[in-house]
Parts: sequence; structure tokens; C-alpha cells
Amino acid sequence: MHRCLVYIDLNMVRAGAVNHPFKWMHGGYREIQKPPKRYAIIDLRELTSLCGFADSRDFQIAHHQWVEKTFNGRHTVRDDRWSESIAVGNLAFVESVKSELGTKRCIAQLNTEMERMHYENRATLTTVISAPKVSR
Repeated sequence: MHRCLVYIDLNMVRAGAVNHPFKWMHGGYREIQKPPKRYAIIDLRELTSLCGFADSRDFQIAHHQWVEKTFNGRHTVRDDRWSESIAVGNLAFVESVKSELGTKRCIAQLNTEMERMHYENRATLTTVISAPKVSR
């Protein structure tokens, strides 16, 4: 899940709008690192829990490290796993989207790291439905 989060956090860097995700005023990275007192879009407590942390501050530190490691390693290129996906989220959300689309696309776990993590509840695993490849 954290890889998807980092990928999204770096969207505006990839687009060339900013040189660091914190500089994008309306981005998730900024909201996670400096949560607003009112009108938050991200449920930081829930996201903290979904990422396997008990404490929001510990999650914020880890999130910062994940983004910096990716950013400083210049791994900011487009990745089809995220860019071509129809839905990314927990299993219940992806199943809902799949049902609403009326399709029988396969659901796949995103990476082997997720498989190694010990989740008590399968619904917290991040899953993806990929769009069919379009010939260009």
C-alpha cells in the first residue's frame, strides 16, 4: 500500500509542477506530513492503521522516509501498475468497483512485499484491477 501512496505523492513531481511533493499545496504528502486542523480529506488515523502503524507520528516518519528514498533515488518515472489501473484500494473497494463495472477482471496483489506482510484482515490488502492494454 505504501508504494501506491508514494507513487501518488510523486505525481506532481513527475508532471513537473513542483520539485518536491511538499510544495504541492493540495497533495496527500503535504496533508499527511502537516495535517490541517479542519477540513482534512485524508483520514490519517485510518491510513495509519491500514499501513500497519499504531501511532500516526510513526506513520508520518515512515511515510516521509519512503517518499524521500524514492525521490532521492530518482525513481519518479511513470509506472503502468498505477497509471493504467482502474481501481486501487482495499479488497472490498476493488470488489465493489469490479461489480459496478460488470466485468470479470482478475484482482492481483500488487507486489510480493504485501504478501510478506502479516495482515490479520484480508480486507486491508491493497489490490488492483488493471485496465486492458490499448494498442497505440
